[in-house]
Amino acid sequence: MRTSDFPVQVRLTKAEHAHFIEQVEMSGMSISLFLRKLIEGVQMKPRVPEPYYEVQGLAATITNDVKDIARIARASHSVDIEQIKALQTMVDKLYEAVMDLR
Repeated sequence: MRTSDFPVQVRLTKAEHAHFIEQVEMSGMSISLFLRKLIEGVQMKPRVPEPYYEVQGLAATITNDVKDIARIARASHSVDIEQIKALQTMVDKLYEAVMDLR
């Protein structure tokens, strides 16, 4: 657990405070952590939007399903059309999710 012995008080204008809070919220960090990272010289980045994780999950699922279908197709020399239809539905969902990120 971190022990912080030295509190810091900073005076900001209303505009500076609004901008500061906006930056902290975009980072997804607490004010204390945000300031510590700035002091350390870390380049701040906005937090990744939640829909990104949905897209990432769909892409991973599709990748795994394609690998499974290919493995089964190689072994049996045939492809189950229902699996292909299910895969197409997932690809459509992925496409919609990617378009929503724009």
